[in-house]
Amino acid sequence: MKESPRTALRHELTATENLLRCSGLWSTSVPSPSALASTVPFAADTLAFHDWLQFLFIPRLRSLIASGLPLPAVCGLAPMAEVFLRQRGVQLPELLVRLRTIDQLVTDND
Repeated sequence: MKESPRTALRHELTATENLLRCSGLWSTSVPSPSALASTVPFAADTLAFHDWLQFLFIPRLRSLIASGLPLPAVCGLAPMAEVFLRQRGVQLPELLVRLRTIDQLVTDND
């Protein structure tokens, strides 16, 4: 039996979290409330991309899934991740694969 898109998305979020933890990109310090309140896409003015994933994106999607609320109509994480990783000189192809999968699951979810 094939899992539902929301179940698959939940699994991808957990796998992404685990990957960020294993790669040392998971923070033990919570950003300031003002950093988390950014209105710029990806909070690029106040957070590193991986911190945005950790503190804003992953919790928000988990909340939407748990409450059965609609998911965003469009999701484009992978292109931003490519820029972030390139700027940092980091090779994490598995992260890009996971984020592309999340992009597809969110965008294709009805």
